[in-house]
Amino acid sequence: MNTSGLWQSLRAKLAPPSAPRCVRLQHVGLAEADLRLLQELLDDVGEQLDMALEVRSDDGHIVLMDGELAARLSPQLLHAYTDDRPLVTVPRLPGAGQPVPGDAELLAHCRRELLRQLGRLTLVLDGAARARAANDSRNGHYLNTVPQPLSRAESAFDSDFDSRVDSEQLLAEEIERDQLQVLRAVLHGMDNPAAPALCASYGPEASLRFDFRARLVTIDPLALQHLRVRRELPQPAPGARPQTDYSLRDLDQTVWDLGLASGPFVLLDQPLDWWHRPLHRVLPARVERYSQVPKHLDMGRLLLAGPQTPSALRRQARVSVDDVRRFVQACLLLRLVQWASDDALFADNFEVTKK
Repeated sequence: MNTSGLWQSLRAKLAPPSAPRCVRLQHVGLAEADLRLLQELLDDVGEQLDMALEVRSDDGHIVLMDGELAARLSPQLLHAYTDDRPLVTVPRLPGAGQPVPGDAELLAHCRRELLRQLGRLTLVLDGAARARAANDSRNGHYLNTVPQPLSRAESAFDSDFDSRVDSEQLLAEEIERDQLQVLRAVLHGMDNPAAPALCASYGPEASLRFDFRARLVTIDPLALQHLRVRRELPQPAPGARPQTDYSLRDLDQTVWDLGLASGPFVLLDQPLDWWHRPLHRVLPARVERYSQVPKHLDMGRLLLAGPQTPSALRRQARVSVDDVRRFVQACLLLRLVQWASDDALFADNFEVTKK
């Protein structure tokens, strides 16, 4: 029996792949003329992430969408396109033809944005970790492979979460002082229609203006993309004005989006035991007015049935910690829910004890 040949065949089958795992990105709303340039940018980004990134038209692990299109789509259409897949948006690319001044800056900005967005996805982080582990195993460094931690923002539902100590996922990120200033001003304006208009911005041609008396927000398409797609908070920008192609949005709907964007930070009026503190629905609040995303509707229906803790919402709706934080923050900013008071908790516990 040729044991040498059998051993070589077995080693070939068990050997880790020589190339990094390929992640497919399905493009939506991008011009055919831009796809070659985009693939070249993704090749550069893939080298930095130790991943192979392939632009496809038919299917993909990730949806790659034109940023301006993503900003114009409703949440329902966005969800239909992504079907619960991660979404990566593409900033404006240089036009076809001869290079013009500013093209290099556009390319550099696009490369940075793609790297920033892709580098936060668990799908990419896991694939890169596997590629590094495969490379280490080929070189005999089996004991040096350390699993990379999952991004909290991209963590999936974990049915065993409440049965073990994993408090790191419950820690809030630190909010910038200027972003906190915007949130405070918006909350003040929600309760005081006479409050002066608030101007904020994400950068050039990405401004928004809150008119609390009219309960309307004028917002640039690029600012809408930062808010609804990238889930980022703006900074104060006194005197900033949206461009002529601005959109007009309902104040409450914009505050909902601000809540989703500020979910990773400390929750409004957050008590120390917030993870197990019941949330009471404030009548006649209904989540359907602000979102048609299935996981939001599921958590909204649970709240309709009675007080729910964030922990119970996560477990019953089978969503991630980050999903719960963003949903609860949006509901709190709009006063759709409120935390149970210490007195109410004492009364409930007293009744249970008596029984």
